[in-house]
Amino acid sequence: MKTKIIKYDKSGNKIVNAFLELEPVDENVFKAFYQPAEYGGSSQDLFTVVFRINEVYFSIGNTSRVYIECDENCKRLAERCRTWIQDVMESVARHDYIRLLEIRVFEMLGMDTSPLWQSREIAENRRKEEVRLREEKAREERIRREKEHDEMLDEQKRRFLAGEKIQPEHFLELAKRDGFEIHIRTKGTFAKSVRMLDKKGTIHYVKAKGQRKPDFTGCQKAIEDYLRLLLSERIEQRLMECGVSSDLWEQVNGSHKRIIIPIGLYIEPSERSSILNEVACKLADLTLVKKHGIPLEDMCNENGEFVEPYQEEFNSLYDRIENALTDN
Repeated sequence: MKTKIIKYDKSGNKIVNAFLELEPVDENVFKAFYQPAEYGGSSQDLFTVVFRINEVYFSIGNTSRVYIECDENCKRLAERCRTWIQDVMESVARHDYIRLLEIRVFEMLGMDTSPLWQSREIAENRRKEEVRLREEKAREERIRREKEHDEMLDEQKRRFLAGEKIQPEHFLELAKRDGFEIHIRTKGTFAKSVRMLDKKGTIHYVKAKGQRKPDFTGCQKAIEDYLRLLLSERIEQRLMECGVSSDLWEQVNGSHKRIIIPIGLYIEPSERSSILNEVACKLADLTLVKKHGIPLEDMCNENGEFVEPYQEEFNSLYDRIENALTDN
């Protein structure tokens, strides 16, 4: 005849009733076949172990046939069943985590379950606090590692800008951190073939036996363009210190910027001087218009010359802008 027992469902989270065919193995200890073994033969078949306390039957878990058919093990289970309530109360005294199954058994035995719930809550709060502390420690460790990594990259950037050699992986990280996009195939060349590099575009590599020298044109262009980006940002910062907003520097023609920042290019001095003059005038004009909120024409006479006090303001602004553009 099948007997009603209480046990966890397969999820291990919910207490359910089950009706099992029980076989006695010792005093108040029973077994019920659970499932055949996948490996190891019938000796590894699984059985559900059931305790009985005052006609309340409950599962304590599953074990193998070879374990449950050992007399010594059965005696141990019988002793555990005799002291089960005492063991639970000792766990409560230690504020251990009390499972729902123990609480349900106490409830069915007509015993007070409030100490069990309190112990469970204390243990849950302790576990949550431990998790919080672990997460906080992990976060602090992550922040520490990120800070150390950033400091390392800062040092690599300083060395690179000083003309020293750095490793390609550091260059790629610096470019990514500074928002400079490098073509995926060029990244591959950096990673696969480059050993060291510097800001002059000097590439150190190890030539594979039987293979021709890799083409580093894309790598050298990436180095030049990255330097140009850094210098452009530095010029933009200096212009902002002069009172020129960043959106005005963005309006400057790209070809003009390359002449102002001639990295990797040869520009005739007269051509660069002419472009610098043109850009400085344009930025000074736009800054005055933006500052005073009036058209440029309203600041000039019929000959197109600035009237006072705008002429003096223009001269001062032009000189500062020119210094910002040329102090590279």
